[in-house]
Amino acid sequence: MTLRRKEIRWGDYKVLVRQATYGDAIRRSAIIASVVNAMDGKEDEPGAGLTLVIAMDYAACVSATESAEGLDLEALRQNLEVFLNLPDEFVSKWKEAVYELNPHWDPKVIFASLSPPSVPS
Repeated sequence: MTLRRKEIRWGDYKVLVRQATYGDAIRRSAIIASVVNAMDGKEDEPGAGLTLVIAMDYAACVSATESAEGLDLEALRQNLEVFLNLPDEFVSKWKEAVYELNPHWDPKVIFASLSPPSVPS
């Protein structure tokens, strides 16, 4: 089976994203787990949910990216701050391509499938 790929260009940036392999999924899970572990005991603090969504976007983008031009992919994979300092419009297009090829990774899909907590009567 051939993995689908999509190229995203924005200014001087170019990334080639693909349907995820199992190895990509493991890398993504490890990145998300490291953020969750860092949040230990802080889950109820303001912004905790946003932090998790950012981690999910970051993990998805760096894990499903096969190659990049105009940015250092290895530095990006090692440092969330590099990702956070990229232009928002570029990251939006990048995420859109990743989630188009890997819809099961999209936080909107994941959170929509969760049942709301039951409220005792």
